Amino acid sequence: MSVRKHSVSGPPMTKLQMITYSNTPVIATSHVKLYDPALVSLAVSTFKELWKYMNNELKIIDDLFIQNLVKHGLQNEDFRDELYCQLMRQTTNTPSQDALVRGWELLMFCAACFSPSKALNKYLMSYLKKHSNQEVVGKHAKTCLRHLRVARIAGRTMAPSNTEITALKAFGPMVCRIKFLDDMTKAVDVQSYDCAETVLKSLAEKIGLQSTDGWALYERVGIQERFMKSREYLVDIISKWESGQQKSHGEFLVKKRLFRHPKDMPQDPVEYSLLYAQAVHSAVTLDEFGVNNTTAIQLAGLQAQVLLGEYEERKPERYAFVTCYLPQRIIQASPKHDWSHELAEAHREYGSGKPSLVAKVWYLTCVKQFPLYGSTLFPVLYKGSWGHNSALCLAVHVEGVMFLDKDSKEIWYTYRYEDFASIMLVPGEESINFELKSEAADIQKSFTFVTADKEDVSALIASYSPAHASWLRIGRNVSRKFLRTKDKERLQEDVIKCRQALVESGILRKPNYAEGGSTFMSTLRKFKKGGTTKLKDEDEAKIFKAYRADYWSFSKVPIHASLSVMQDETLPHKLFSSILAYSGLLKSGGFSAADDTELIQSMVRECLENEELRNEFFLQLIKQTTDHPEPNNKVNVASWQLMAIASSVFTPPDKLITSYLQAHLRKCVTDHATEEGQHAYFCQKCLGRIGDLKRKWPPSSREITATTQKHKVSASVHFASGLSQTFEFSSAANFGDITELVKEKIGMDSKTKGYCLYGYLGTQEHSLPNTENTGDNLYRCEKLAKANKLPFEAKYNFKKHIFMQPFINTDDPLDEELVYQQLLGNLKDGLIPINYQEAVQVCARLAQAEWGDVFVDKKSFGPIVEKAMPAGLRSKLKGEDLLVEHKTLFRVEAESAKHQILCFLQRWPLWCATIFEVKQTYSSNLPKTLWLAVSAAGIHLLKPAHKESLHVLTYDEIVNYSPSNKQLLIVVGDVAKGQKFIFNTLQASQIAHLIKDYCAAIRMSRKRQREEKKGFNARSNKAKSILFKQAPLLVT
Repeated sequence: MSVRKHSVSGPPMTKLQMITYSNTPVIATSHVKLYDPALVSLAVSTFKELWKYMNNELKIIDDLFIQNLVKHGLQNEDFRDELYCQLMRQTTNTPSQDALVRGWELLMFCAACFSPSKALNKYLMSYLKKHSNQEVVGKHAKTCLRHLRVARIAGRTMAPSNTEITALKAFGPMVCRIKFLDDMTKAVDVQSYDCAETVLKSLAEKIGLQSTDGWALYERVGIQERFMKSREYLVDIISKWESGQQKSHGEFLVKKRLFRHPKDMPQDPVEYSLLYAQAVHSAVTLDEFGVNNTTAIQLAGLQAQVLLGEYEERKPERYAFVTCYLPQRIIQASPKHDWSHELAEAHREYGSGKPSLVAKVWYLTCVKQFPLYGSTLFPVLYKGSWGHNSALCLAVHVEGVMFLDKDSKEIWYTYRYEDFASIMLVPGEESINFELKSEAADIQKSFTFVTADKEDVSALIASYSPAHASWLRIGRNVSRKFLRTKDKERLQEDVIKCRQALVESGILRKPNYAEGGSTFMSTLRKFKKGGTTKLKDEDEAKIFKAYRADYWSFSKVPIHASLSVMQDETLPHKLFSSILAYSGLLKSGGFSAADDTELIQSMVRECLENEELRNEFFLQLIKQTTDHPEPNNKVNVASWQLMAIASSVFTPPDKLITSYLQAHLRKCVTDHATEEGQHAYFCQKCLGRIGDLKRKWPPSSREITATTQKHKVSASVHFASGLSQTFEFSSAANFGDITELVKEKIGMDSKTKGYCLYGYLGTQEHSLPNTENTGDNLYRCEKLAKANKLPFEAKYNFKKHIFMQPFINTDDPLDEELVYQQLLGNLKDGLIPINYQEAVQVCARLAQAEWGDVFVDKKSFGPIVEKAMPAGLRSKLKGEDLLVEHKTLFRVEAESAKHQILCFLQRWPLWCATIFEVKQTYSSNLPKTLWLAVSAAGIHLLKPAHKESLHVLTYDEIVNYSPSNKQLLIVVGDVAKGQKFIFNTLQASQIAHLIKDYCAAIRMSRKRQREEKKGFNARSNKAKSILFKQAPLLVT
């Protein structure tokens, strides 16, 4: 406990006074040592409200105060011990019996929701045992003991509901009703510590269910059902209903979730009845199997035998509730049909004469033959465009995953779990991505679906195929190898050696200490099981004579001088104050910022501009993450988050500080069970990726969010086909690395070249140089979007950038498909000139590729015209002409139709060029508005929407090119006396980068030719052209 006083200026309190009831509601500080000033203030205000509650002086409702009090403990793990200390103090020598009971009730509510720390647990348990035999509060103490003795694998998330508060005050359980799919219910006693798994076992004992394997509890609110994880508390769900987070109270439902052997027949009659009820629910209510009319009638006859018993003549009223027997889909298809009569006939033909159990066996045997039996269906939305409806169902089965039509339940694709290379939950999105292995990918390699049930889908896949549950292993890759005391001492000695090297090098500023003081060993955190750190006396005397323990270890107050030798003392002081401010230890000081993100960016920005400050920053961060008394404390976690951000942006310029940092991380990573160990592991990975990277800009808010959560940065990549996929990458990677990653993930041939990523600056698309750092680009785009008050989304387009012979890799069908889709996009944007007759031919072939030989009328071509034609041509196309041309393509395969479109578009020599619209005023021989087309052949100048080139500038002729913000200068012939072309465009930098890339590709191609043809001299008299010069420095 912290040393406390009666008041700020008063004398210290005695130990007895600190643990005895206080007659006043005012305390000077917290009872336990809290490192967060906000928690200290919360402790003071909570004690005041607690005192008023116990003395019945609060103006708010008692239940509301109880919920707020417990909520503080649930939300702040460090605050739990403080709550227990306050309650134990106020229930010791309490003058009023009513106040005593109210205090012990609060202890019960806290014990029902969370446990104390290990340090306080023994004292608290002794306190409860001491009072367990007392007449007034004995029941309260025993209730607390019962709750605290239950091992909590998962913590509570909600404060107790009014129902739970009432039950705890009465020292009894809550009564919950569990519903079955046959509309039967069963009442079960539920304690505050009972989770879904415990309640399910209790329910199984009541109904005689022999095994709960595969069965689960579900939460149903309205028509929405949600699977409850085994460690989820029922009282939390009830509290969520009462708190108003749901529109209405729900109910608990029992269902079979895991069908590990769906074709096997259970021997337990209770389980058989439950499976039958679930099969009826799936076939009729949910219509999950998509049965036809004949099968549905046969199943309805068996179901009628179970519900109604033997068939009786001339009583059609028994079958009046048709929806109990047939899916709505079948009934709505024939609303005037006499279904009651048909159900009666089905009952007589298929159900009559069979005992109820036999009818259930026949029903279940029939249903088990459906391919979707044993699957759990989730409605999803496909992210992209393909040949099916975007809205579909995802069926998760014991053997794999199926994609099927949402209405008809027609199965489109079936994949086994071993066919998937990875299954990934998209960070920050309600999406899940399935990536197939190359040998299993027939149509495409990657599928991304948007679903609100992402958590349920992932949990079910993890149950069937744990090997694919990659999201469960996030942050768990820390080495769990057991380290002996000797190994831990060796790691500590490595840290000591690094400190000694720093002291001897003169990098560190010598602190100004008064004589005497504590030694280094006094603040070291001891190893578990009695292990201690051994230091040689002579080394300790040599290193720590001038540098005491507080120089190296955590401090919650600002430093007075820099840790390293620096001339400017202002920046180091501001930097350390900013670290304290981010950790919540300082309210003012440091760099001015509106929020934590701006504060981090300010710190990193200053370090990027000053090498000495980078060294100082790492020394300060190592200090703040050394020997913190509570490794999981959020103050310590905040310091580690800053360490992770710094390690992902730059490394210490000084090698000795780098060695010190690495030794510090190696030592901390051994505590793999703590947040400290996991952050240290993540920092090691960040340092390993950064290499010789030199960042120009601080991290973006997206990068900061990902790094502080120990994740890589994620961004969505869009393809010309309409498909999009989310990729994770290190902020140290450049766009060339990501391009190769995308090619690998989508299954593109490694020999296919010429692709790059396109991003957005504002609303304008631009190509991203392969050498540009992703972290810098994210920051620049985010900053520009914020300045223009535009929304920013990290998304990129994957497109063909360089078209060199061969233009298309014919051995790679994916390359051909993407080029085809990209050309259709260019055609739609009006970047490929096309006349009326050509447009009719393209649209007809596109309709054949997508529809086949399906008969259509002239009004049906609207979507096709919208998809491929430029805006100025859409209204001019006549449906009659399109219909006539489409009929000439009868029996032409889809791939052949696509190939014809591709060949047709390639007739224009500049089909592979990148078109830019520019303006010029330097020459009267050229129009003021031009198309500037950059291709492998050179730079072509054309009239907009015309195919003929007005002027061609080959790369051998161009001797210089120079972009500015709004102009592009190209010089032909001679630098001094040659012809100059000046174009006005906002895309000058993009054009220059593209010219640079083409020149590099041509040089590489000619180099290969020289190697193949010895003696070939490509230079001749063109040595002055840009092909044989170093590219100008281009600013991105």
